[in-house]
Amino acid sequence: MESQTKILICRGQTLIVEAARLALQRSPESLYDPVIVQLAPADYRLLDWHELLVAQSQIHELTTKLLCEQTQEQLIQTEKLTSLGQIVARKSQN
Repeated sequence: MESQTKILICRGQTLIVEAARLALQRSPESLYDPVIVQLAPADYRLLDWHELLVAQSQIHELTTKLLCEQTQEQLIQTEKLTSLGQIVARKSQN
């Protein structure tokens, strides 16, 4: 039996998340093979899949942090508006 390895080649503009998804979709036999990045027609670079997953993890961590910060800001803004509404409602009752 002959095993065929399909080399994963990504363009330089490929997003890290997309490259990681493609790398993880490979067959179990080639899952740990490196990823080739094509920067120009004759310019190829080797990328270790582990480095790719680390980069994806860092992006995920930063995204989660930003979403948490945005959610905190929205909660604070909502609380301010609620307090303002309550003050206005009290004044209009007096």
